[in-house]
Amino acid sequence: MKFIYILTILNFLHVQPVAASCREHGELHFVVVVFRHGDRAPIKPYPKDPFHSDSCWPNGWGQLTNLGKLQQFELGKWLRNRYCKFLPLDYSPHDIYVMASDVDRTLVSAYSNLAGLYEEWLKENKVRDLEWIAIPVHTIPQHLDSLLVFKKPCPAYDRLLKNLVSSEEVEIVNEYYEDLFRALSEHSGMKITNVVDSLQLYGTLHVESLHGFQLPSWTKKYFPEPLKEIAEFASKLSAQTTQLKRLRCGPLLKDILKHIDDKKDCLLKQKMWIYSAHDSTISNLLQCMNVYDGAIPPYTATLIFELYRKSAGWWLMVSYKTPTTIQVLRIPQCERLCPLESFKKLVKPVIPGDWDEECRNSTEWK
Repeated sequence: MKFIYILTILNFLHVQPVAASCREHGELHFVVVVFRHGDRAPIKPYPKDPFHSDSCWPNGWGQLTNLGKLQQFELGKWLRNRYCKFLPLDYSPHDIYVMASDVDRTLVSAYSNLAGLYEEWLKENKVRDLEWIAIPVHTIPQHLDSLLVFKKPCPAYDRLLKNLVSSEEVEIVNEYYEDLFRALSEHSGMKITNVVDSLQLYGTLHVESLHGFQLPSWTKKYFPEPLKEIAEFASKLSAQTTQLKRLRCGPLLKDILKHIDDKKDCLLKQKMWIYSAHDSTISNLLQCMNVYDGAIPPYTATLIFELYRKSAGWWLMVSYKTPTTIQVLRIPQCERLCPLESFKKLVKPVIPGDWDEECRNSTEWK
């Protein structure tokens, strides 16, 4: 476990910080950060899981681990290093707004991240132990959340997803892996009949392997491959079509663009807006922008939207950071530094008008 902690720190240090203000890009005006939570325990064990005991996961099922807290703390320090000339060292609610889904691991991730982002300020103010949670993190109940955890009811989305999961395209894949699903069901005790059913098993085995548990011998035939490939295929289904994107990730992208427009129009004081969320939040946003490579985002995977002002107008640059790499995304039909209005036109098909109304009614949009 000590090796994992050291590796985590080295991974973050390996990525060289990027200057907050690049003359070639113009003047930086606003930053939106969307990150996945840090390392966590499995959501729950599978029926025949040898590591089903609560003692294996002392923080609780689905909870952020101490490693996860460290990962987010290091990400916060990385953000501080990147934006040291842009975001003031001293915390002020006028500078930053933080929102997390109403899930323990994302809330604790947000607090851990802020501890790294404002580490020097907290030290200077002699903040000790966990008193740094005084920096507010905002959330909304899961049943009202259409942005980060997507638990707010949307009948149209459910209907569209059900149709896709039962489509010929997906059924062909299910039939191809029929024998594998039968074997996995027997070994795990789960009922696995399709690609979506396999997601939980893959997730549990993946977390257990990361934490150094010796997996049962039967898993060698199925994990990581082909289970990883199946899980990646299944995870893409949630936002595979334009209609699904519009209802699933469209609301968050619309929220992000609203804050960007408000900042551009001098209606927003904050310099930075942070969302603490989930792997599906990241992957769905990547799908919404048509830049998703199919890989499930790792812990602390981060999307960064930077708004720049140049003499010719407003520009947007979107970057994707993992623990080991950072890349500026090339949005289709746009350069790495994309005119804001061009970006908005490109994503317009996946931005809902009245989301609640679209969830209730027709699923055919122009």
